[in-house]
Amino acid sequence: MHRTRLLRTASILALAHACGCNIAAANPPAGWEDDGGASASSAATGGGAAAGDVDGGVFCNPGGGADGGTGTGTEAGSPSPEGGATEGGPAEAGGGSDGAAGRSYATGVLVFTGDGTWGTEIGDLEAMLDAHGVTYQEATSAQLDAMSAQDMATFGVIYIPGGEGGTEAGDTLPQTHANLRAAVQQLGVSYVGFCAGAFVAVAPAPTGGGDVSYGFGVVDGPVLDYYTGPGSDQTYEQTLESYPDGTTENILWYGGPVTPDIGVIARYPTGDPAISEIWSGKGLVLIGGVHPDLSQATLDDLGVSPDTPAQDIAWKIFQAALTQQPLPTF
Repeated sequence: MHRTRLLRTASILALAHACGCNIAAANPPAGWEDDGGASASSAATGGGAAAGDVDGGVFCNPGGGADGGTGTGTEAGSPSPEGGATEGGPAEAGGGSDGAAGRSYATGVLVFTGDGTWGTEIGDLEAMLDAHGVTYQEATSAQLDAMSAQDMATFGVIYIPGGEGGTEAGDTLPQTHANLRAAVQQLGVSYVGFCAGAFVAVAPAPTGGGDVSYGFGVVDGPVLDYYTGPGSDQTYEQTLESYPDGTTENILWYGGPVTPDIGVIARYPTGDPAISEIWSGKGLVLIGGVHPDLSQATLDDLGVSPDTPAQDIAWKIFQAALTQQPLPTF
């Protein structure tokens, strides 16, 4: 499924990006002891995000894999590890290197900066993590391929940004897809993905030990649909999302999906899910069809109005992922 749009001005070309993917079946290892593959550095390892900037590209394009998926994700995952709904805001940090209460880890966030990722969003996200004292480490496509599931399990959260999802997943190995599934579902690593990162998170479960038909597939469910409501006739637009407490907030939409209709944290103006949380095996997955982690500077560069950032909800999402304490849902 591809949506092709022209960017409004030449000054936006450097910000343009697209989303899509292909992934593999999990063959989880027996344990998740640290085998030395991840370091606990809070510094960016080289600005690999810039390599993912695709001038003139579609911002969130699911790309390869199961084109034309029609499911909205209502079958994806389960509300909690035991199958019962869990509600409530994120707990205050209280354990682990970055305060996770749910599981221990060496480094807070594994930030994927590989092929197809949107460098501008990565920079905004890392600045937010720095502001909150959360450690992170970047990984290019090749570096992610070199990691085992156990290596990935030394992190609290795996973050997949917006961009070109087909490239994000297609430029990593099938075994890497399997390792990501195992890290989340078997070893309990949390996953956060926005736009392309949301698209590639959900796919039908693989069969026969093969690769999944689409994306990374850390959540088993039907391929997500595009959001097509108010604002979607533009290349990108601020859309007014609503929260369970009745408040609303503008968050940038840039070609992203409708998220699974389970564990819904925020809804689009149509009422469709915009941000969802799902327990996938032992891991907490939080995915959004919008970009709450963008800074005001990025919104100003895009020329949207209002230009107020939504990093308040972005931080709550990461805090929930790090502590594995789900946010309130509808």
